[in-house]
Amino acid sequence: MLERQKSLNFQLNAPVSKSLLEAIGNIPGVESVQPDRIDSTRLAVVCRIDSPKSLQFTVIDYIREHGATVSGFRSGGDFSDRIIQLVSGENSALKTTN
Repeated sequence: MLERQKSLNFQLNAPVSKSLLEAIGNIPGVESVQPDRIDSTRLAVVCRIDSPKSLQFTVIDYIREHGATVSGFRSGGDFSDRIIQLVSGENSALKTTN
């Protein structure tokens, strides 16, 4: 059976708000948004396997628009199992770590 979804997992600097969950849930390609039950600063976004890889950056933009920042990112499914940390600065960049 082929996997039909992929998961994008975000670590935020603040608890996930209901308005952020609703906003991300309305992004094309997103099938569900699931806050972590234990850690309110973690968020899983489940999207279709054929969603563009740029979807993760769209989600990050929505997070920023709601006043939070992303301190960590992990992707699964179609993506490799790598941890990507945001490096803050004038030009935001992603840093891949193993």
